[in-house]
Parts: sequence; structure tokens; C-alpha cells
Amino acid sequence: MKKPRVPAMKYPLLLIYRIVGIIFRQDGRIAKRLPDYFPTYRSFFGELLNQFFRLMGMPRSFQPQGVILEPTNSCNLKCEHCSARINEEKRGFMEYDFYTHIIDSNPQITCLMLSRYGEPLLHPRIFDMITYAKRKGIYVFLYTNGTLLSEKMSDMILSSGLDEIFFSLEGTGEDYEKNRGFQYEKLKDSMEHLIRKKETAGSDIKIGINVAGLDGIDRRLDAVRREWGDKVTYVETEPLIGTKSSPRDRSCRTLWRNAVIRWDGIVFPCCIDMNSSLAIGDAKKNTLKEIFNGPEALSLRRRHLEKRFPSVCKTCDKMFG
Repeated sequence: MKKPRVPAMKYPLLLIYRIVGIIFRQDGRIAKRLPDYFPTYRSFFGELLNQFFRLMGMPRSFQPQGVILEPTNSCNLKCEHCSARINEEKRGFMEYDFYTHIIDSNPQITCLMLSRYGEPLLHPRIFDMITYAKRKGIYVFLYTNGTLLSEKMSDMILSSGLDEIFFSLEGTGEDYEKNRGFQYEKLKDSMEHLIRKKETAGSDIKIGINVAGLDGIDRRLDAVRREWGDKVTYVETEPLIGTKSSPRDRSCRTLWRNAVIRWDGIVFPCCIDMNSSLAIGDAKKNTLKEIFNGPEALSLRRRHLEKRFPSVCKTCDKMFG
């Protein structure tokens, strides 16, 4: 699929990001994603400051630039590999007024992921959420299982201004159906319909597929690439959360950059904390900036700097931060 044309004003930053990608070549996503997540010089220097504090061994950081907001932790599937299906957290939906408050009170946000637990397309105002953030110039993306995708929803996805949508697949055909409990051909028809509409509309939305690292990942990934490699923007894979085989040996970049806000306002340092064991604040009681450099966040960063990693961090693969 033809990739969207990059505006000329981005090229000086693209060169910088490509150099960074060469330096940190072990993570192939860096050079590809940084231009989208930090597209301006202001955001670039913001991220530079965040990581400078980390490299200097300082628990304090500059400010959160990337934010994950959880529209809902409810889901319409019960996939075999998903830890959320056995999680006993109370289910709910983020209030729209709370969502807009977070966006309005954090003008430094440059990228926003509308996913954590659950299926974001279940939220009745998900497209209002996307449109609102886009009006603020924020890069918006989400992960979905795609099973709710309809012709009407495809139109809404394209008209909302969404920058990037990831579909989660663990293979094709029977491999997919065994894990997801949903008809693969039905999902395939819906995804192909969105792709056709994207091409007809001349939309720049990026369509990706994420393949989780289940048993037989090489076979599963090959099957997905054969089926979708020339239809979508990219096919990626990542390890399952909590399946790291070697111990973490450095502090996590994400702790100095991002924040996750659960549907009810509880704030976490990253999306890998699936059991909500590392809560650092409540965005309904304090501002995100206060929480980001609050006592709980500073304590967690100190633990990382001293290599006294919490258990959830010990089993987190470096590609997540």
C-alpha cells in the first residue's frame, strides 16, 4: 500500500530521527514512529529533555507528552491469551467531559492512544473523542479487535481524522478463530471494506496489524503477512506481556515520557501494568502534570535508576520501553 506523503517541513526532523534509529537499531520502530509521535521541534525537545533527565539519573522528568486514555475496559471478546479477561476490575466507560478536561488541561500532549483494556469501539462517543483530540493537533491512534467494524463505522473512522488504527490478529483462518472465537472471514470482509474506502477517499490513515507472540509466532506471522502484507501499511509483532525470558537491566524510557489514565481516572506509568499494581495518582483529584512528578512517580523512577525493578517491570520486554 502506498505510504502517505510526508510534508516537507518534517524532513529536518526526519533526518534526526533516522540517526536516532541507527543508534538504537535494536528497536526498529523508533525511526518509524518518532516523526508521528513527536512531529514538531517543540515536542522533539520535550522528549529530549525527558530522556536527558533519565540518562542523568534524575527521577524527575519534564512533562508527559504521550498519553494513553482508556475509553473502556469492557470487551466483546474473551481471547485466550488476554489477561484482561480474568481481571476483576470494575468495568466502565470514561466520561466524555473528563476526557475533554484531560485534553484541554494538557496542551503539551502530542500523541494519544485510545486503548488499554477493552475494545475502544464499544465507547458510544469514541469518534467524538477522536475528533476532539484531532482539533487540538494531536496524533491519535487506537488498537481494536475489529469485530464491531461495519460500513457505517468505516465511514466514521475515516471522517473522524484518526491517524492510525491497529487490528489485533493472532494468525488467519482457524488460528485466529481458535483464539478469538470470531469468524475470520467476517473480520476479513470488514477490514477489506475499510481499506477500499480509504483508497477511494484518498485518506492518509495508517492501517496496521499487530500479531501477538503466541506459540507458533513464525507461522502465524507468515500467514498474516501473506494475507495482508500488500494491503495494509504495516504488519508488526510484539511479545506477550509478562513473557520476557531475560531480566531487565536498565531503566524504562516510558516512565520519563508517558502516562496511562484508566477509564475512572486512576493513573499508571504504562500500559504493561495489566493488574493495576503501579498506580501513581488520580487524575480526578490532581492534574496530570502534578501526578507525573508526584511522589509515587518519583519513587518508581528511583527504583528503576537503582535497578530495583517492581515485578511487573522485571518481566517487561525492552521493546515496550
